Amino acid sequence: MLDSADSFPVEREPDRVWARVAAYLDRSQADLVRVATYTFRSLVAERWRNGRILLAGDAAHRMPPFLGQGMCSGIRDAQNLAFKLDAVLRGADDALLDTYQSEREPHVRAIIAKGIELGRVQTMRDPVAAAERDARLIAQREADGRPEKMRFPGLGPGLRDASPQAGHLMPHGRVEAHGTEGLFDEVLGRGFILLVDGREGASLDASAIGPAAGLGVARPPPHRPPPHHRGDHRCRRRLRTLVTTLASAVEPVQAPATAGEGIRP
Repeated sequence: MLDSADSFPVEREPDRVWARVAAYLDRSQADLVRVATYTFRSLVAERWRNGRILLAGDAAHRMPPFLGQGMCSGIRDAQNLAFKLDAVLRGADDALLDTYQSEREPHVRAIIAKGIELGRVQTMRDPVAAAERDARLIAQREADGRPEKMRFPGLGPGLRDASPQAGHLMPHGRVEAHGTEGLFDEVLGRGFILLVDGREGASLDASAIGPAAGLGVARPPPHRPPPHHRGDHRCRRRLRTLVTTLASAVEPVQAPATAGEGIRP
């Protein structure tokens, strides 16, 4: 860490760099390709969309480096935008793109706040405070203590159901489907997936699942539903509500016809 930006050009000098890494390697073992000095920023853009212009990744949010989440967050942005852009290009209402920032920004802000918090722990410059930190962490490791698991919020409001579970990450374990076993997304692929409790899934026939399939929603085969199960109409109603919500967002807009003009798909 440097005390001033005035130190940047001095500390980029090759001799200075080699002196810093002398304990690990010397000039005969490596070449200096690039030496970067920078000041990290924690910033979030006010608007991620302006008409046909959409910001993602570092253009929408600059993150501190302490949590290693900059590129991860950019990938999440791209995943959130990809199917929405595809739907709009196919004729869906472009208001769907407004759900991008409302869903992603709360998650991004939480990660930035956590990164700043972790940065304060990593970059203590007070020797006494740093020694106390080290002693605490070493004692925790020796006691087989596990670090606190980081928990981030789910998606903000947007294209999702109003239930409390909506928008949160799903467990990513090993599953079996179609005779294949592996991690969830490796086995079932990408896109919309309809997962139904085996006890309720037994009551869903083709007429209930058909509209979901028409929206490109895949459904794994039921996994050993219990015998003699009686159908539950609540599952059918919930499915209809979910499919209707999805369809209203991603299906092509049907504009009213005018004289001499057909309805656009």
